[in-house]
Amino acid sequence: MSGFFLVRRDAIRLDTLRPRGFKILLELLIRHPALRCAEVSFTFGERRAGRSKATIREGLRYLALLTRLRFARFGAVGASGLVVNTVLLAALTDVVGLFYVVSAVIATQGSTLWNFCLTELWVFSDRDHKRGFGTRMALFFLMNNAALAVRGPLLVLLTSGLGIHYVVSNILSLLGLTLVRFALADTWIWAKAAPRELDSRSRSYDIHGIVTVLSDARLPELERFRVGGLIGEPDIRVRIGPVATKGSGLRYHEGPGGLGFAVAIDLGDRVEATASPLLRRSPHVLYTNVVEPILRWTFAARGYALVHAACLAAGEDAFLVTAEPIRARRPPACASSIGTRTRSSRTISPW
Repeated sequence: MSGFFLVRRDAIRLDTLRPRGFKILLELLIRHPALRCAEVSFTFGERRAGRSKATIREGLRYLALLTRLRFARFGAVGASGLVVNTVLLAALTDVVGLFYVVSAVIATQGSTLWNFCLTELWVFSDRDHKRGFGTRMALFFLMNNAALAVRGPLLVLLTSGLGIHYVVSNILSLLGLTLVRFALADTWIWAKAAPRELDSRSRSYDIHGIVTVLSDARLPELERFRVGGLIGEPDIRVRIGPVATKGSGLRYHEGPGGLGFAVAIDLGDRVEATASPLLRRSPHVLYTNVVEPILRWTFAARGYALVHAACLAAGEDAFLVTAEPIRARRPPACASSIGTRTRSSRTISPW
């Protein structure tokens, strides 16, 4: 509900929208239940200038919109339950011959089951629920039977005290408690599950939708591209753990045991990189020597280039400024063959 969202224009029908206030996303989601949605979390920064639109007046508009959109379905379910309750009440009283208060108790159980099924399948079907199915059903029955304890005396007052027909009294008592039942159902019974927090053991990065990275270690250079989760498998998976010295793919190891620098890179449908545990403590070294070379190779394979540069825009013109590349010194003659192999390997691999 932050207002920062993106939607395909051909996926919505503008003629169905009836927005109030600036919470247009709520209107889109409710009016188009078939939309496929995905969320990417971000940190909402503090306001540095201007004035917020989030006034008390806008808050009341939002509550009114929320009530109208959600309560419309809840009210429709309640209306259908009212029919079920009234039919059961009349049948049990006039056909079976039960006392109308006893009939109201039994009719309430039938209409409660009816309302619960429709509410579960239609009104709150789009939520990640805080409570399980059985708990929601038990609480819904508890709420309706607690309301019945209020309705019982009200029925007697309206029917025996004021002489109103018991069917009309039943309808009046149900309507009077509908708003209270909706508030309890929305905020308590079908309460939303708490948003899932980012897993501190792994971090997801989405670089402009071109390359995605899932890393066991923090990558500070990619922090601006960090997201709450990825849709599908990552293009690059960075793991922290023991590195096998033998196997397919690229292997590199230096230093004494687990205290050294080691990395294994396996190329396939996605790049799997495993780095030694010490690199978790040196995220800049991990990025510069492992992740960035893989990114450069992956970008190039997809028709892009990763460069260190600054871009200045002036009207319709843009100027890209890069530093002069560092020229490698020519290796000694005695090491020319080794140097050639090194340069060759750099042109065909992430190194």
